[in-house]
Amino acid sequence: MISLSHAFSALSAPTNALGFKLREALSWSPGVPELAGEPKDDLFLYLSGPERRAVAARADELRARYRLDDLRDRSRRIDYLENLYLLDALERCLPGFRLRPDARALDVGSKDWSYVFALQRFCERAGASELELHGVEVDAHARYLDLTTRADVAQAHMNLTGAARLRYHAADVIDLDEGPFDLVTWFYPFLTLYPLLAWGLPARFFRPADQLAAVRDQMRPGGLLLVFNQTREEQQELARLLPAGLRFRSARRLTSRLLPYWERTQDRWATLLERTR
Repeated sequence: MISLSHAFSALSAPTNALGFKLREALSWSPGVPELAGEPKDDLFLYLSGPERRAVAARADELRARYRLDDLRDRSRRIDYLENLYLLDALERCLPGFRLRPDARALDVGSKDWSYVFALQRFCERAGASELELHGVEVDAHARYLDLTTRADVAQAHMNLTGAARLRYHAADVIDLDEGPFDLVTWFYPFLTLYPLLAWGLPARFFRPADQLAAVRDQMRPGGLLLVFNQTREEQQELARLLPAGLRFRSARRLTSRLLPYWERTQDRWATLLERTR
Protein backbone atom coordinates (compact mmCIF):
# COMPACT_ATOMS: atom_id res chain seq x y z
CA MET A 1 0.00 0.00 0.00
CA ILE A 2 1.30 3.48 -0.92
CA SER A 3 1.48 5.79 2.10
CA LEU A 4 -0.08 9.25 2.06
CA SER A 5 3.36 10.86 2.27
CA HIS A 6 4.50 8.93 -0.80
CA ALA A 7 1.35 9.90 -2.64
CA PHE A 8 1.75 13.59 -1.83
CA SER A 9 5.38 13.46 -2.94
CA ALA A 10 4.32 11.98 -6.27
CA LEU A 11 1.80 14.79 -6.70
CA SER A 12 4.57 17.32 -6.04
CA ALA A 13 6.60 16.22 -9.06
CA PRO A 14 5.38 19.06 -11.36
CA THR A 15 6.02 21.63 -8.61
CA ASN A 16 9.49 20.21 -8.10
CA ALA A 17 10.25 20.60 -11.79
CA LEU A 18 9.10 24.24 -11.80
CA GLY A 19 10.97 25.05 -8.58
CA PHE A 20 14.19 23.56 -9.91
CA LYS A 21 13.88 25.50 -13.15
CA LEU A 22 13.43 28.74 -11.18
CA ARG A 23 16.44 27.97 -8.97
CA GLU A 24 18.56 27.43 -12.07
CA ALA A 25 17.32 30.66 -13.69
CA LEU A 26 17.70 32.76 -10.52
CA SER A 27 21.17 31.56 -9.53
CA TRP A 28 22.36 35.00 -8.40
CA SER A 29 24.64 34.80 -5.37
CA PRO A 30 25.07 37.30 -2.52
CA GLY A 31 28.60 35.97 -2.04
CA VAL A 32 30.39 33.49 0.15
CA PRO A 33 29.08 33.67 3.73
CA GLU A 34 31.19 33.81 6.86
CA LEU A 35 30.98 30.61 8.86
CA ALA A 36 29.90 31.43 12.41
CA GLY A 37 31.07 29.07 15.11
CA GLU A 38 28.73 27.76 17.79
CA PRO A 39 29.94 26.71 21.27
CA LYS A 40 31.06 23.10 21.46
CA ASP A 41 30.63 22.60 25.19
CA ASP A 42 28.83 19.45 26.34
CA LEU A 43 28.49 18.01 22.86
CA PHE A 44 27.35 14.62 24.13
CA LEU A 45 24.80 15.49 26.81
CA TYR A 46 22.34 13.18 25.05
CA LEU A 47 24.44 10.30 26.43
CA SER A 48 25.08 9.39 30.04
CA GLY A 49 27.86 8.11 32.25
CA PRO A 50 30.64 5.93 30.83
CA GLU A 51 29.12 6.01 27.34
CA ARG A 52 29.37 9.80 27.21
CA ARG A 53 33.01 9.71 28.34
CA ALA A 54 33.89 7.06 25.76
CA VAL A 55 32.29 9.00 22.90
CA ALA A 56 33.91 12.27 24.04
CA ALA A 57 37.29 10.51 24.11
CA ARG A 58 36.75 9.26 20.57
CA ALA A 59 35.83 12.78 19.45
CA ASP A 60 39.01 14.18 21.04
CA GLU A 61 41.06 11.47 19.32
CA LEU A 62 39.62 12.36 15.92
CA ARG A 63 40.04 16.08 16.56
CA ALA A 64 43.75 15.64 17.27
CA ARG A 65 44.44 13.14 14.47
CA TYR A 66 42.79 15.20 11.74
CA ARG A 67 43.61 18.70 13.03
CA LEU A 68 40.01 19.80 13.43
CA ASP A 69 40.54 22.92 15.57
CA ASP A 70 39.60 25.36 12.80
CA LEU A 71 36.47 23.36 12.07
CA ARG A 72 35.59 23.19 15.75
CA ASP A 73 35.96 26.95 16.13
CA ARG A 74 34.05 27.97 12.99
CA SER A 75 31.20 25.51 12.55
CA ARG A 76 27.74 24.80 13.82
CA ARG A 77 27.51 22.11 16.45
CA ILE A 78 25.67 19.71 14.16
CA ASP A 79 28.16 20.22 11.31
CA TYR A 80 31.07 19.50 13.62
CA LEU A 81 29.42 16.35 14.92
CA GLU A 82 28.64 15.16 11.41
CA ASN A 83 32.27 15.67 10.40
CA LEU A 84 33.32 13.59 13.41
CA TYR A 85 30.80 10.92 12.44
CA LEU A 86 32.12 10.83 8.89
CA LEU A 87 35.74 10.50 10.00
CA ASP A 88 34.83 7.70 12.39
CA ALA A 89 32.91 5.92 9.61
CA LEU A 90 35.72 6.37 7.08
CA GLU A 91 38.24 4.87 9.49
CA ARG A 92 36.00 1.87 10.07
CA CYS A 93 35.23 1.35 6.38
CA LEU A 94 38.75 1.93 5.07
CA PRO A 95 41.23 0.63 7.66
CA GLY A 96 44.83 1.16 6.59
CA PHE A 97 43.67 3.04 3.49
CA ARG A 98 46.39 4.72 1.43
CA LEU A 99 46.31 7.11 -1.51
CA ARG A 100 49.11 8.27 -3.76
CA PRO A 101 50.29 11.88 -3.19
CA ASP A 102 48.54 13.26 -6.28
CA ALA A 103 45.32 11.26 -5.85
CA ARG A 104 42.05 12.50 -7.31
CA ALA A 105 38.75 12.01 -5.47
CA LEU A 106 35.09 12.71 -6.20
CA ASP A 107 32.19 13.19 -3.80
CA VAL A 108 28.75 12.72 -5.37
CA GLY A 109 25.67 14.54 -4.06
CA SER A 110 27.66 17.04 -1.99
CA LYS A 111 24.73 19.32 -1.01
CA ASP A 112 26.41 22.33 0.72
CA TRP A 113 29.52 20.23 1.41
CA SER A 114 29.50 20.92 5.14
CA TYR A 115 31.57 17.74 5.58
CA VAL A 116 34.33 18.56 3.08
CA PHE A 117 36.73 19.33 5.96
CA ALA A 118 36.56 15.74 7.19
CA LEU A 119 36.79 14.28 3.69
CA GLN A 120 39.80 16.39 2.73
CA ARG A 121 41.62 15.69 6.00
CA PHE A 122 40.99 11.94 5.73
CA CYS A 123 42.41 11.75 2.20
CA GLU A 124 45.36 13.92 3.16
CA ARG A 125 46.21 11.70 6.11
CA ALA A 126 45.91 8.68 3.80
CA GLY A 127 48.85 10.05 1.82
CA ALA A 128 47.25 12.44 -0.69
CA SER A 129 49.36 15.48 0.13
CA GLU A 130 48.47 17.02 -3.26
CA LEU A 131 44.86 15.83 -3.29
CA GLU A 132 42.49 17.06 -5.99
CA LEU A 133 39.00 16.74 -4.57
CA HIS A 134 35.81 17.34 -6.56
CA GLY A 135 32.26 17.63 -5.30
CA VAL A 136 29.19 17.47 -7.53
CA GLU A 137 25.66 18.55 -6.59
CA VAL A 138 22.71 18.67 -8.99
CA ASP A 139 20.71 21.16 -6.84
CA ALA A 140 23.58 23.53 -6.07
CA HIS A 141 21.39 26.63 -6.42
CA ALA A 142 18.95 25.68 -3.67
CA ARG A 143 18.63 28.77 -1.48
CA TYR A 144 18.64 29.35 2.27
CA LEU A 145 16.76 31.99 4.28
CA ASP A 146 19.72 34.39 4.11
CA LEU A 147 19.59 34.06 0.28
CA THR A 148 22.89 32.20 0.03
CA THR A 149 22.91 29.06 -2.08
CA ARG A 150 24.29 25.61 -1.42
CA ALA A 151 27.17 26.48 -3.72
CA ASP A 152 27.94 29.60 -1.66
CA VAL A 153 27.99 27.66 1.61
CA ALA A 154 30.05 24.91 0.00
CA GLN A 155 32.66 27.48 -0.98
CA ALA A 156 32.81 28.73 2.61
CA HIS A 157 33.45 25.19 3.86
CA MET A 158 36.05 24.64 1.15
CA ASN A 159 37.84 27.84 2.17
CA LEU A 160 37.93 26.67 5.78
CA THR A 161 40.00 23.60 4.84
CA GLY A 162 42.84 25.76 3.54
CA ALA A 163 43.30 23.27 0.69
CA ALA A 164 43.88 24.66 -2.79
CA ARG A 165 42.71 21.88 -5.10
CA LEU A 166 39.01 21.65 -4.28
CA ARG A 167 36.29 22.07 -6.88
CA TYR A 168 32.50 22.09 -6.55
CA HIS A 169 30.38 21.40 -9.63
CA ALA A 170 26.74 22.35 -10.08
CA ALA A 171 25.80 19.36 -12.23
CA ASP A 172 24.33 15.88 -12.46
CA VAL A 173 27.12 13.33 -12.09
CA ILE A 174 25.97 11.86 -15.42
CA ASP A 175 27.13 15.07 -17.13
CA LEU A 176 30.41 15.35 -15.22
CA ASP A 177 33.62 14.68 -17.14
CA GLU A 178 36.46 15.18 -14.67
CA GLY A 179 37.86 11.66 -14.17
CA PRO A 180 39.65 9.45 -13.68
CA PHE A 181 39.32 9.24 -9.90
CA ASP A 182 41.09 7.04 -7.38
CA LEU A 183 38.32 7.34 -4.78
CA VAL A 184 34.62 8.18 -5.09
CA THR A 185 32.30 8.72 -2.13
CA TRP A 186 28.53 8.83 -2.41
CA PHE A 187 26.64 9.46 0.80
CA TYR A 188 22.94 8.50 0.85
CA PRO A 189 22.09 8.43 -2.88
CA PHE A 190 18.46 8.47 -4.00
CA LEU A 191 17.87 4.86 -5.04
CA THR A 192 14.06 5.05 -4.89
CA LEU A 193 11.85 7.81 -6.24
CA TYR A 194 10.09 8.89 -3.04
CA PRO A 195 13.06 10.47 -1.19
CA LEU A 196 14.18 12.26 -4.36
CA LEU A 197 10.77 13.89 -4.71
CA ALA A 198 10.61 14.61 -0.98
CA TRP A 199 13.87 16.56 -1.28
CA GLY A 200 12.33 18.72 -4.00
CA LEU A 201 14.08 17.34 -7.07
CA PRO A 202 12.39 16.79 -10.44
CA ALA A 203 11.62 13.16 -11.28
CA ARG A 204 13.86 13.38 -14.37
CA PHE A 205 16.88 13.15 -12.07
CA PHE A 206 15.83 9.73 -10.84
CA ARG A 207 18.31 7.67 -12.84
CA PRO A 208 20.28 5.69 -10.23
CA ALA A 209 21.47 2.95 -12.60
CA ASP A 210 22.73 5.52 -15.13
CA GLN A 211 24.39 7.53 -12.36
CA LEU A 212 26.16 4.46 -11.00
CA ALA A 213 27.42 3.66 -14.50
CA ALA A 214 28.63 7.24 -14.91
CA VAL A 215 30.50 7.03 -11.60
CA ARG A 216 32.10 3.75 -12.63
CA ASP A 217 33.23 5.25 -15.93
CA GLN A 218 35.05 8.05 -14.11
CA MET A 219 36.97 5.70 -11.79
CA ARG A 220 40.43 4.33 -12.44
CA PRO A 221 40.74 0.55 -12.66
CA GLY A 222 41.34 -0.48 -9.06
CA GLY A 223 39.70 2.71 -7.80
CA LEU A 224 37.26 2.53 -4.90
CA LEU A 225 33.64 3.64 -4.52
CA LEU A 226 32.28 4.00 -0.99
CA VAL A 227 28.48 4.32 -0.71
CA PHE A 228 26.52 5.04 2.47
CA ASN A 229 22.85 4.05 2.62
CA GLN A 230 20.22 5.01 5.19
CA THR A 231 18.74 1.51 5.40
CA ARG A 232 19.51 -2.12 4.69
CA GLU A 233 16.76 -2.08 2.04
CA GLU A 234 18.53 0.76 0.22
CA GLN A 235 21.80 -1.14 0.38
CA GLN A 236 20.09 -4.14 -1.19
CA GLU A 237 18.70 -1.89 -3.92
CA LEU A 238 22.24 -0.62 -4.54
CA ALA A 239 23.41 -4.21 -5.02
CA ARG A 240 20.59 -4.81 -7.50
CA LEU A 241 21.49 -1.70 -9.53
CA LEU A 242 25.26 -2.23 -9.71
CA PRO A 243 26.60 -2.12 -13.26
CA ALA A 244 29.22 -4.51 -14.59
CA GLY A 245 32.74 -3.48 -13.71
CA LEU A 246 32.10 -2.74 -10.03
CA ARG A 247 33.12 -5.50 -7.63
CA PHE A 248 31.90 -5.83 -4.04
CA ARG A 249 34.69 -5.46 -1.47
CA SER A 250 33.00 -5.13 1.93
CA ALA A 251 29.98 -3.89 3.87
CA ARG A 252 29.43 -2.73 7.42
CA ARG A 253 26.89 -0.99 9.62
CA LEU A 254 27.35 2.69 10.41
CA THR A 255 25.74 3.04 13.83
CA SER A 256 27.50 5.69 15.92
CA ARG A 257 26.72 7.65 19.07
CA LEU A 258 28.75 10.59 17.80
CA LEU A 259 25.45 12.02 16.53
CA PRO A 260 22.58 13.22 18.72
CA TYR A 261 20.17 11.37 16.43
CA TRP A 262 22.23 8.19 16.74
CA GLU A 263 19.13 6.00 16.93
CA ARG A 264 18.48 6.86 13.27
CA THR A 265 21.91 5.53 12.34
CA GLN A 266 21.23 2.02 13.53
CA ASP A 267 20.18 0.76 10.10
CA ARG A 268 22.74 2.73 8.09
CA TRP A 269 25.12 0.69 5.95
CA ALA A 270 28.31 1.29 4.01
CA THR A 271 29.28 -0.62 0.89
CA LEU A 272 32.81 -0.57 -0.55
CA LEU A 273 33.17 -1.35 -4.25
CA GLU A 274 36.14 -1.56 -6.60
CA ARG A 275 36.32 -0.90 -10.33
CA THR A 276 37.62 -4.03 -11.96
CA ARG A 277 38.18 -2.84 -15.53
